[in-house]
Amino acid sequence: MTSFQEYCINRCTSVLGVNITFEGVIGEAETYYVSNLSVNDHNIAIYIYIDEAGFDINGKWYIFETPDYKSEKELADAFVAKLCDSIDKKSKLIEIKPPIILYDNGDVNLFQSIEQAEGYIESPDVLDNRYVAYDAEGMPLALIAPKTKTLKIFGIALLGSNKVSIMVNQQDKACPDELKRILSDLLKNQHISDKYVNNATLSELVDKCIEVIGYTR
Repeated sequence: MTSFQEYCINRCTSVLGVNITFEGVIGEAETYYVSNLSVNDHNIAIYIYIDEAGFDINGKWYIFETPDYKSEKELADAFVAKLCDSIDKKSKLIEIKPPIILYDNGDVNLFQSIEQAEGYIESPDVLDNRYVAYDAEGMPLALIAPKTKTLKIFGIALLGSNKVSIMVNQQDKACPDELKRILSDLLKNQHISDKYVNNATLSELVDKCIEVIGYTR
């Protein structure tokens, strides 16, 4: 599974808010992934190829190809947004505001980017529900450990990527007060005065945490 395929599959799962199962198909030129589902009375077939994606909805085909976009992420986001539009779902893609804040039973880690956080988090910890994650504005973030099937060619197992993906669930709402509590507890344990912590905004608390504990590398 390529990083593009993994991103597309995770975006579909998160944004549509339904249980989607993708099956790997070994074609002549590449392995691609297919899902057939019914959402809001629409019959949909989704196809994720190595560097492009498309879907058929009630017999109408939409394809998104590499030459039409500046990056794979732009292509994937356009694909998911059109899919949402086509089934009357909210298509606005919520932007994640760094830093990424990872909470683990009292411990807090800060990451400058989504990519750094994804590189730090391990799939078994996600499956064990070890972490809670937020962006800088208190938006809860979904940590997704891929559950891909093992494909076999001539008896050789080809495993999909185990890389964790971080994204926003469209159905979630920001929880700034919850994040403020977590960061306030952290700063008080670092001997920052109660007066400062109790009067600081969420943005100020985030900046102070970066100053005090720094980013996790």
